[in-house]
Amino acid sequence: MNSNHADTTDARDLRRALLPLWIKLFSWMFLVFGGLALVGLVLGWAVERESEFALFGLEATERPYDAIPLLVALLLVAHGVAAYGLLSARSWGVIAGLIVASSGVSVCLVTMAQQGGMPFRGELILEVPFVWKLLRLRREWEGTA
Repeated sequence: MNSNHADTTDARDLRRALLPLWIKLFSWMFLVFGGLALVGLVLGWAVERESEFALFGLEATERPYDAIPLLVALLLVAHGVAAYGLLSARSWGVIAGLIVASSGVSVCLVTMAQQGGMPFRGELILEVPFVWKLLRLRREWEGTA
């Protein structure tokens, strides 16, 4: 067995052990939703009918190639890619998770500000602890490379 492969496998095992169960569960959820977003976009473009789209306060009933649905799909796919990076314990997984979670928090805050500060976005209840946990894991995750 190649020693580089063993190091990579050992590092991935160590990284997987760093992730708490709740992050693993939500990562699986976003992995599935990210894949469904891609399928939904392709089918939506083929059918070209209006659908409802909502994520982080972005809400619209439009065709899939309009701005808000594309942004929602892009966010879901990006979360799916980050989820893959975390679940497969890739070296870039925590950084990707921090980027998408920060973008989710930003979108929530912007949509709340546009709506006069209310209603409070429930996504923040999970996104903020997710960012905090990844920030705490980052040094250890990168140290396993």
